[in-house]
Amino acid sequence: MTTITTRSGKGSPLTNTEVDDNFSNLNSAKYESGATPTFGDVVINDVSPAISFQDTSVTNLEHKINSSSDNLTLRADTNNVDAGNRVEIFVSSQSSVRFNKGSTVFNEASLDLDFRVESNDSANMLVVDAAENKVGINRTPNISNSKLEVGGADNVPLFNVEASGVTGGMGIGASGLQLFHGSSSKLAIASSGAATFSSSVTTGGTLYIPKWIEHSGDSNTYFGFPDGDQFKIVTGNTGRLHIKGSESVWNEGGEDKDFRVESDGNSHMLFVDGGNNRVQFGSSANVENNRVQVTAPKTLVAGIPQQSLGVNDATAMAEGVGGSIDFAGQYLSDGTYTSFASVEAYKTTGVSGNFDGTLVLKARKHGGDQVDKLRLNHSEAVFNEDGLDTNFRVESNNNANMLFVDGGNNSVGIGTGTVGNSTLEVLSTGVDGTFANAIGFQYIGNSNEANTISTAVSSNAGKSGFKFNVSDGGGSSGKTSVAKFVRNEVSFNDDSNNLDFRVESDDYTHMLCVDAGANSVRVGGAGNDISAHLEVKQSFSKSAISQQSTSVISGTGQPAKMAEGVEAYDTSSLGTILTIPITDQGNLHRQYIVEFMFCSAEYNSHSSAKAGTLKIGFTSLNTGPNALVVLEKTGNVDSVSGNDSNLLITFTSGYTIGLSDYEGVICHYRVLGYSPEYLQMWNGTLN
Repeated sequence: MTTITTRSGKGSPLTNTEVDDNFSNLNSAKYESGATPTFGDVVINDVSPAISFQDTSVTNLEHKINSSSDNLTLRADTNNVDAGNRVEIFVSSQSSVRFNKGSTVFNEASLDLDFRVESNDSANMLVVDAAENKVGINRTPNISNSKLEVGGADNVPLFNVEASGVTGGMGIGASGLQLFHGSSSKLAIASSGAATFSSSVTTGGTLYIPKWIEHSGDSNTYFGFPDGDQFKIVTGNTGRLHIKGSESVWNEGGEDKDFRVESDGNSHMLFVDGGNNRVQFGSSANVENNRVQVTAPKTLVAGIPQQSLGVNDATAMAEGVGGSIDFAGQYLSDGTYTSFASVEAYKTTGVSGNFDGTLVLKARKHGGDQVDKLRLNHSEAVFNEDGLDTNFRVESNNNANMLFVDGGNNSVGIGTGTVGNSTLEVLSTGVDGTFANAIGFQYIGNSNEANTISTAVSSNAGKSGFKFNVSDGGGSSGKTSVAKFVRNEVSFNDDSNNLDFRVESDDYTHMLCVDAGANSVRVGGAGNDISAHLEVKQSFSKSAISQQSTSVISGTGQPAKMAEGVEAYDTSSLGTILTIPITDQGNLHRQYIVEFMFCSAEYNSHSSAKAGTLKIGFTSLNTGPNALVVLEKTGNVDSVSGNDSNLLITFTSGYTIGLSDYEGVICHYRVLGYSPEYLQMWNGTLN
């Protein structure tokens, strides 16, 4: 570079030596036309400081400033005294590049002047399109509405950022836009707008999704928001869960898809079998093809099953609160539903702390309410609690009315549903004298032993009726008929067995007895004392036999009456007078005729026989007897008289010579009259 000393630069006039040096230097660095000059440092002063290149030819002329060394430096205001210092490069009259002290500006005049930087392999490594206001990197920008365009290979990062040795970038290809971490694609956005993440996504705020999130490579599996206030999960093109404003639906398409909820210890705590339309709790196995099934190990606490299906009532404590199950179905052809029946369990009383419970089964009649059909509690089981015209029926294997209660007729049938004849009717197959068992009473110790009632129905009076049959016992199924009631008779011991018949009275166990073995009938006692077909044992205060006519005396209505009996009179003294009391009456006389037979009761006596007969007639009122007439008198009978309503019979000799003082008289009597019982033979005494 040639150095020239100037006065302005020196600040004082030049010396001759300085002038000579300037000429020497200029002469050595002189430029000749046609040559390419080479300069050392060129210093331009501050008076019109410029280097200009002029081209007056018609051909393109290249103007160059070359440096023979590695560096070319253009400097302005090296002394840093001008705040507005700059270096500008002009093309024609347009400033193309301005190098300011604090900045370098290309096309500061905002003209249509592009800026382009080439790289080794790209002519457009950096392009600024001034007219389109676009920047291109590795391409000429030409995309509508874009400001920065980057060109490069497909599916690789086109630009990167780096921090701490880790890079991240963005690229594009035919498949869409991609974001990279290092060289690995982490997010791909296809031309359709679908975004694919290569890993999990975490958002620090709200993630907005207009409709669906789809499984990559599995277009029929997705979830999202099909409409406002809705959420839906779809797998295999089947709707699994659809949450709407009014409902949440699982398996909305009605596919063979199961629903399962696990608990801590059960893999099928809730299980909906989509293919078989079942709901199961506690197991996937359905034992009896139940629509709803609960499977659990049952335990009992205070008799209450645990881990079973429960239905609870949240109503406040009161009588009648408790769980219930209602059963409904379609009752109209248009699919309208109504309730048919229910099961209800409730608190029996309103007393706090009392948990007495009642179970009620209800059913509904057309046009009416549900009413009680069966009610169960701790003290009873009641069918038809409301007392309606409702029948109760139990079937057996071959009989539809094995037990039948006719609610309208207040009747019970066994084996039959037609029960209008009586309160209890039992069906029997017996007919025409062939008696069939209708009712049986089985012995608890042996099922073979049973007492039965058999029946038969016939137009024949002797073949239509009942039989009462008694078990033969001893484990045998044999039975003995003890009584038969047919239309024309009642018979006991119909099979002629050694089977006695006995009727008790209030005081006597054998008031009437038929001794089958002795072929005799006894009245008033059991002993077979006399060999006779009829034996009457006279009870105290009564005669043995009485008779009464059905005919009566006109006006008085008095029938004929007769009493007959026997009495024994003991004595410990004379034994000569028998006193018989007569009942007093008001003002109406009674008439009698009485026959007596007397025989000695002196034990083991062998003297002449003491016996006799007496037949008398008399009347009685409240004294007497009156009008006493002796009609017949024989043997040991001496006389007869009356005294203070007593009949006195005197014997010729007393009945007093029996062995061991066993002494007295026995008497047979018959009394005919309107009131024969007034003669109290049973109260007689022997003196």
